[in-house]
Amino acid sequence: MKIAMMGSGGVGGFFGGRLAHAGYDVSFVARGAHLAAMRERGLLIESAAHGNIHVPKVRATDDPATLGPVDFVILSVKLWDTESAILQMKPMLKSGATVLSLQNGVISTDVRRAIWEKFAFLVGISATTASMRTTIGPIRKNPRSRAFLLEVFRETVAVGRAHGIALPADYADACLARADGLPDDMTASMAHDLQRGNRLEVEWLSGGVAQLGAAKGVPTPANRAVWDILALYAGGKPA
Repeated sequence: MKIAMMGSGGVGGFFGGRLAHAGYDVSFVARGAHLAAMRERGLLIESAAHGNIHVPKVRATDDPATLGPVDFVILSVKLWDTESAILQMKPMLKSGATVLSLQNGVISTDVRRAIWEKFAFLVGISATTASMRTTIGPIRKNPRSRAFLLEVFRETVAVGRAHGIALPADYADACLARADGLPDDMTASMAHDLQRGNRLEVEWLSGGVAQLGAAKGVPTPANRAVWDILALYAGGKPA
């Protein structure tokens, strides 16, 4: 079976690296400095629990058409790259090929609710660790930043419920309890992107909450504040 990783960051690099290490025929689609690093040094997966994995040589390209037909594609690009990635994938897809998305989504009997459960938690963690420039530990320990985190959760849940999503009224409290179980040094991927000067998903996260809230008349001042605070960095590090 020939496998192609469409997107080779934290998700694609992890699953693709493990598949390649297990002996599968895996190709990676990446770009820029990440592609150059993979070509030069391969892939390293670090795990304190399971031990490190190093794949010293990987097949990597920025042009999916050069890979030829494959049997299985794992799609793990950022949200804004989804449409263009799908178009680029077409030359790789032979008849009967399977495409699996490992983006921000779920499979469930109530897909909309499951997506919003994940979305509400992701928005809160992303909004606070990025806008406050710190890990979740200090945020949840300080009374004011903890209250802000809870308010982001509450706004997102309220917006979801206004749009007909069957979220429990107290789901924000469940999100906060889940956040309390995270390692102190955890930060969301959007916070990492901010540190690296990369484009941010804030328009789809806190910005999405603000826009969806406005459509239903639900106030979202905390999420609107995060969207405004990160506006100068949404497209990447300002020149």
